[in-house]
Amino acid sequence: MKHLPPTLRENQRYLKIKIYNEQQKSFDQVVELLRKSVKEFAGEKGLAEVSPWLIKRKFNYQTQIAVVRVNREFEHLFRASITLSKSKIITLNSSGTLKSLQS
Repeated sequence: MKHLPPTLRENQRYLKIKIYNEQQKSFDQVVELLRKSVKEFAGEKGLAEVSPWLIKRKFNYQTQIAVVRVNREFEHLFRASITLSKSKIITLNSSGTLKSLQS
């Protein structure tokens, strides 16, 4: 199966987030937390438009810092969703490339 050419791919944005909680959450729990937050705020259609994707190799269990890939056009919707969620999640940094979040 051929890959889509870059001109036809959706533009992505990468956000580094930190989760504040009494108990540390596993990777699967964080995925569910993010999806639930977006779904509660924006509904099914909003979840499909944002298409949040937690990057497994960039998830740190001890510090609870993770990198999430979202659709660039709906980054504002993702930020609003996690801000208004019941869990305390903040955005530390955002970038157009994964490499620039390496700090």
